[in-house]
Amino acid sequence: MADRPSASTAADTNVSLKPAAGGGNLWVMKREFDLDTLLTSTTKLINTDVVNLFAIPANSVILSCHMAMTRVAAGGTGTCTYSVHDGTDEYVAATDMLTLATMGPTTATFPQPIEAAVYCELRVLVQGGTLTDNGKIQITMVGIDCSSSVTNV
Repeated sequence: MADRPSASTAADTNVSLKPAAGGGNLWVMKREFDLDTLLTSTTKLINTDVVNLFAIPANSVILSCHMAMTRVAAGGTGTCTYSVHDGTDEYVAATDMLTLATMGPTTATFPQPIEAAVYCELRVLVQGGTLTDNGKIQITMVGIDCSSSVTNV
């Protein structure tokens, strides 16, 4: 398994978690990731690769996560599946990435607490052949910042 770009670096350092409408501690991250651009056009994802897409801050709780292919991955002779994780929990089920599809959350129970800062990972499974295009994905994640102290009433 290869970590791309590395085990300690996010592929996209320009991701920002924007406050959700209505204020409070809710945040939303909606971003399209062109995997060929992020990884350089010559780097093609292979079986068991892990791409650290962006950082999820400590003391967050993930409330929802969705992924959609906006440009399909190409190449290969079998199936190509991508799934979204935080290193421990899977948020979006692995689905065939050689077709345009929208994936909802897995059977994982939301909310998912994040105690220490982690990367949002894209995990890759390629069965047969080699990709010629990594594709483009859009991830929408909703979370809440729980770092402020809570006072019992």
